[in-house]
Amino acid sequence: MDSFRARPVAALILATLCPAAFAEALTQQGANGAPGMSGGDAVATSTNFDQTNQITALGGRSGGPPGNGGNATAFSNINFLGLGQPATSYARAVGGDCLVTTTPTSTPAAGGNASATAQGTSANTGLVVQAIGVGGTGSTGSNAVGGPGGNVSGSATGVAQSASSLQVLVDLTTGAGGDSDHSVTNGGQPGGFTLGPVSGVSAGSALVDLTVTGGRGGSFSFGGGSMDYPGVSAAAGRSISLTNAISGEARDILTLRQTAKGGAGGSGQLASAGAGGAASSVLDRTAQGTTNIFEVETRATGGQGALAAALNGTFSGTPGGAATASTTARNDTGRTIATATATGGSLPSASPSQGGAALASATATGGTFGTDGTSANAQANGANGSTGLQSQGAGSAQADATVTGSGAGPTAAVAQAIAGNATNSSVAPGAPATATATGTQTGSGSLSVYTLARAGLGPKPTGSAAGGDAIASSTGTAVGAATIQAVAEGGLSAELTGSGQADATGTAASGTLTADARAQRAQGIPGLASAFSLVRSIATGVPRQGARASASAEIGSADAILPASPLPQVLARSNEGPAQGAVAAAFAGNATTSMRFNTANPSQLLLLAAAGAQAPTGTSSATTGNVQFLCTINQNLFAPADRQNLQVAFLNPVVTGAGPDSVRITIYREGLLIHDVTLTGANAARAYFTDHVVDFGSLTFGVSGTLELVLNVEVTSHAAGDGFFGTLFVGNAAPAALLTVDQWREAYFGTGAGNSGPSADDANPSGDGLSNLLKYALGLNPLLAYPAGTGCSVDASGRYLRLTATRDPNTAGVALSVEGTSDPSPAGTWSSSGLVIEQNTATTLIVRDSVPIDPGAKRLLRLRATRL
Repeated sequence: MDSFRARPVAALILATLCPAAFAEALTQQGANGAPGMSGGDAVATSTNFDQTNQITALGGRSGGPPGNGGNATAFSNINFLGLGQPATSYARAVGGDCLVTTTPTSTPAAGGNASATAQGTSANTGLVVQAIGVGGTGSTGSNAVGGPGGNVSGSATGVAQSASSLQVLVDLTTGAGGDSDHSVTNGGQPGGFTLGPVSGVSAGSALVDLTVTGGRGGSFSFGGGSMDYPGVSAAAGRSISLTNAISGEARDILTLRQTAKGGAGGSGQLASAGAGGAASSVLDRTAQGTTNIFEVETRATGGQGALAAALNGTFSGTPGGAATASTTARNDTGRTIATATATGGSLPSASPSQGGAALASATATGGTFGTDGTSANAQANGANGSTGLQSQGAGSAQADATVTGSGAGPTAAVAQAIAGNATNSSVAPGAPATATATGTQTGSGSLSVYTLARAGLGPKPTGSAAGGDAIASSTGTAVGAATIQAVAEGGLSAELTGSGQADATGTAASGTLTADARAQRAQGIPGLASAFSLVRSIATGVPRQGARASASAEIGSADAILPASPLPQVLARSNEGPAQGAVAAAFAGNATTSMRFNTANPSQLLLLAAAGAQAPTGTSSATTGNVQFLCTINQNLFAPADRQNLQVAFLNPVVTGAGPDSVRITIYREGLLIHDVTLTGANAARAYFTDHVVDFGSLTFGVSGTLELVLNVEVTSHAAGDGFFGTLFVGNAAPAALLTVDQWREAYFGTGAGNSGPSADDANPSGDGLSNLLKYALGLNPLLAYPAGTGCSVDASGRYLRLTATRDPNTAGVALSVEGTSDPSPAGTWSSSGLVIEQNTATTLIVRDSVPIDPGAKRLLRLRATRL
């Protein structure tokens, strides 16, 4: 008897119903096969005018080889002309499984194939058209090869003629390969897939959603084995690749969503495991006709890797599948949204293998349409490496977003790349992350561009491998307001931390413009962090009123690239821990600065930056360009003996045209203003930036952990081409050499400051009660408010009050003295008569009162500075 005649008769239902019927639900189950027989096929179809059509076909299970799982075919088609709730056309097909065990002499049995097709038309209501297909599982081999999984196919099309919603949904899963347990055989291959049309057309809104999931590869397990089988392997998960597989049209909201999921690899016991399947989803679509909101989204998830166990108890593994998602959307008549999300394939617990990499790319182009906006969003998530003691690396992440807008609505590009972590390994590094975003807005609407690159963690708590490197780059060009941001976070490691590099560049013709670059490292040395921010005008490449550039980076060892010649824009560059070559170039010809800083010790070099601005072409009134630097200094990275004084050098002035009207420099330490100087005219600016160093006292004063500095350089120019550029250097160095009172005064209050106004000897501009002259003697900053008792202390533990003051040995021409009184009222008399000087050196003054402490009487001591 041949296999066809032995097969159970397939069940077939064909239904053509009249318009009077309201709903139809048909389910066909194929018979399970007898031993050695195939499962019965199931075919269920229906075409009618009903509002609801639910068709299900279930293939019968195989009875064993040579019989296969039963095939399943489901077809649903409706044409609904009435009113009421949304119409539904539903088709579901499930291929029969082959869960029986094959023998060495039999042919592996395949899982049943599944085909699901749904079609629908609605004249006056909403419409849901859904097709679901699942392939059957292949046979399990006993001393035989695992059987292949069933194939799957699907199609869905819908038309909603009324101004209501349409949903076209397709979900397909290919059959899993059967497992094997024989020493010369492999796991079964997962099933494949084919697609028919997946589309929707609506006079209102429409959602077209397709998901295809790859089947798991067959596993291999040889129970009770006494040897490994290197020539035998489990099967890889099915890879899924979708390219422009769906389409649609709608007047109101049209959403196209396409998802690919790679299948998991089969595990291997005493043999090789199968890799996770790759996933790729690519969709490039242009809105047809008039569409108010056009959303195009791709998703891709790599299949999970698998674990292989050897006889000696060691483990190996296969990588998770890579994921690629790419979206391109264009719409000339409404809002445009492009989204791409890619997630690398994960790993099972303790699998020493590579996490899946992820690549996401989104491009959106909008037209000149009212106040609607355009946005592109790309998200890439690399998978973590394994957690076992033999851990390998993690998945990298790359995200790219490009947006073009030309209307009055907001335009935005966002790219985020989050790389996977590597843990518990001595060799596997954290994965790198790269995020790039570009935005263009030619209309009056605002523009925002944002990138985040977060590299993977390196091994911890111990290990020699580094954390991953991170690169974030944002570029934007706009007519109106724009905000450009880039954030890069290098991966943390127990010993070697990855680098972070962030670049933000903005160009605009009017409005406000902000470019902000931040590079971060978590902890550790070495490792670098560099940030670059630049803003300029579209027409002339020069800054305007309202332009702001900022750059911040944690301490590292990056080079600072300064402009070889003055640049016609506002420029901000921040590199913390600049390399020796960059420092040498900046210090060339600046003898005072070179001597002040110990360039042989890189840990003392904190920030090197170029700053400046030039008035744009066509300027006829004063314009201002502002550059801001945020400098964070983690003092815990310095040994206590290396924590010296915070000093800022002003170097290498360049005057363009007739020079600036003014240059204002402000420095904030922990939110408090410690330096505020306005330089009027080119000569004053040039003099201030000529080998000039300001010492701001102790690096650690009032701070534990991270010190935050904000440095602003504001250049105001009157005529086109007039401007000023200079270099700022922030360092941790030994206290400044001996300064006279007048030299010290000019360092803080500017050239020409005299003994009057806020710079006078007895003035107290910070309002803390300590005069400028006293702060000079104690080595304090006159612009910083200090808490009571700073610079001196009073001891009342003995019989007499005792005051101890710590003077600055680099001061000259000022004497410190102590005075006492028993009457603190304004009419009281202060005098040093009778006080006992116990110590008076270059650094310390200790004076004891001569009046014993009496609980019933008041007695006070004060510290005073006077000119010699």
